Amino acid sequence: MNTRLIAARVLSRVLQDGQSLTAALDSALQAVESGKDRAFIQALCYGVCRYYHRLDFILSELLDKPLKDLNVKALALVGLYQLKYMRVKPHAAVSETVVAARKKPWAKALINALLRSYLREQDSLEQKADSMHSASASHPDWLIKQIEQDWPQQAQQILLETISSRPWLCVLIWHA
Repeated sequence: MNTRLIAARVLSRVLQDGQSLTAALDSALQAVESGKDRAFIQALCYGVCRYYHRLDFILSELLDKPLKDLNVKALALVGLYQLKYMRVKPHAAVSETVVAARKKPWAKALINALLRSYLREQDSLEQKADSMHSASASHPDWLIKQIEQDWPQQAQQILLETISSRPWLCVLIWHA
């Protein structure tokens, strides 16, 4: 099965159904045998969630009207995430993401056009995203407003540090 399609389905459950990412991933990854594929799906899902507000802003800039099909939207976000944040070759990211939409011919054409447009307009789209507070920080507006209200002097630094730092990794070693 296509790893990008699995990731998009997981993200649809999170975005549409409100399921936790952990629960959605746990059920989806049970059917995936390859450790590399499981890691790739997990990286896609966590990455799209982490940069959701930025990716969603860029997607809205590429579209004339909002996507009603959340599965296709999730797949487009997966494609954008690969192009912006992962070391996946652009042609592979576009091609494999388009293949993941094969059951919806209209979506294949749309995803192909969206991702290729992003590659052509990447610099200007990223500049627009940087100029929008919620997109540049990749946080919801309500959170940004709350941080600015609670810590007016440190708000900019807090927002910059949260998006530019990598999440912590904690490894516990149990000795028997």
